[in-house]
Amino acid sequence: MGSLLLFTKNRDRPIICWDLRNAIPSAVVFTRASTATSFDADGMLRLEAINAPRFDHHPTTHEALGLLIEGQRTNILLQSIMTGSNGGTPDVPYGWSSSNVSSASDGGIPLDSIFGGNDGAKARSFTTTDSKNFIAAAVASVSASTTYIFSVLVEANASGQPLSSILAFSNAPTGTVGSYPKGSDYIPSAGERVEIKMVVGTTSGSALFRLGCGIDIARTGTVVLSRPQVEVGYFATSYIPTTNTAATRAADFLGTSSIPWFNANQGTFVVEGRMLGIFGAYQNIVDLSANGPLNQNAFGLNVTNVGIGTGNAWVAGTNKYAYITDHTADAPFKQAMSYKAAEYKITLNGTRATSGSLLTAELPTNIDTLDFAYARYESPKNQGSMWLRSFKYWNRSSNDTEMERITQ
Repeated sequence: MGSLLLFTKNRDRPIICWDLRNAIPSAVVFTRASTATSFDADGMLRLEAINAPRFDHHPTTHEALGLLIEGQRTNILLQSIMTGSNGGTPDVPYGWSSSNVSSASDGGIPLDSIFGGNDGAKARSFTTTDSKNFIAAAVASVSASTTYIFSVLVEANASGQPLSSILAFSNAPTGTVGSYPKGSDYIPSAGERVEIKMVVGTTSGSALFRLGCGIDIARTGTVVLSRPQVEVGYFATSYIPTTNTAATRAADFLGTSSIPWFNANQGTFVVEGRMLGIFGAYQNIVDLSANGPLNQNAFGLNVTNVGIGTGNAWVAGTNKYAYITDHTADAPFKQAMSYKAAEYKITLNGTRATSGSLLTAELPTNIDTLDFAYARYESPKNQGSMWLRSFKYWNRSSNDTEMERITQ
């Protein structure tokens, strides 16, 4: 029995055990070259300072989600804080247009956000009675053959409005295609950031982005919205406030070039977290690498552009990999790798990879750097966007039973 279950006594204890939900361990460094937003433990949206980590929470349940790590994004939708511009009726954001709005009850007047915040943003409440009420912002330039995400924060949706009623785009270049990742009939709850994907055709141009109640057809109901965003990418990220110009949130970086605990001959590591989105872009979760030339020596855990969990290793410039099973966006995951000479084990949420060139690969050498959601040995960097909850490392390899256990 003891030979089958090796996680006992001291062997059960990782030599590194970092809880990333509320603090940054002293052994790693966090940086970000801009401000950025997240929700605090009371569900209020906060604009955090440069280099301040974001320990994010669900805005309505107040669940601690973990350390929010995101790649660089730019909100190109101007006046997204949606304050009024003239004090009249309707008082729409500067440069925006409106349809069938006039008062505070139909989107014509800015209101205080339910989620408070120090970002200066206001909300809009749209109430319709067999009508179509919305406000719209024009984006002067969208690039050909590029994917954009238009998203908005739903503050209240008691009448059960579907996504197609809440946000849409129009007047886009010929050949542009739109889709709702969750489906046009999906009914969002308060606190959700919902989105529509726009894939621009073969020519550049402008587009009009609408939000309100009854955008698609005449409807009856009420919805409260705030903090719209248009960004290049395959899924929505945290809100970036804008006024008269587009604004960029810099990438978050977490890692260290000091890993004296690392065993070059064998080891096991596991990351716990949840992905913001999974489809469209290859994303790194964690990487241990030789901080030198591109694509030489490194190994790590990743998510492919179709959402499949992987483990991979660069050995003297040759990539070895193994697929596991699918990730689910905004759902908890535990993904692990065990390594020793010619023997790798890769596990995601209790499921092991059973085939792939990585499983019998050689070990990379000169490993001296740890990075989360980032791979410095790659070009492009394929930065991941996720909530990190924990990282653990054992200085020995693990058997199949152990790998399943630490990822369940």
